[in-house]
Amino acid sequence: IGGFLSGRKPGLGGSRVRIVAMARSQEATITDAERPAASEQLWSVFEFSRRYRLAKREENRLLMLYGPTASLHVLLANAQRHSLIS
Repeated sequence: IGGFLSGRKPGLGGSRVRIVAMARSQEATITDAERPAASEQLWSVFEFSRRYRLAKREENRLLMLYGPTASLHVLLANAQRHSLIS
């Protein structure tokens, strides 16, 4: 019995796939442990404005308030988006 019934994909080395998946999960754990919390992450106000599609006026307001970088928590709490639906 092969393929679907055995739980292995034909043509792939099952142990090799498990080892790669295990290595990736260990890397993710290490990276997650070292990653600062959302409130501690510093973001570029320019990048934040582009990612969240803020108007240029709002980007300038955030720049005047916080300078070129601010924590993600502060930006999310203070950014204002105007409704696209009138």
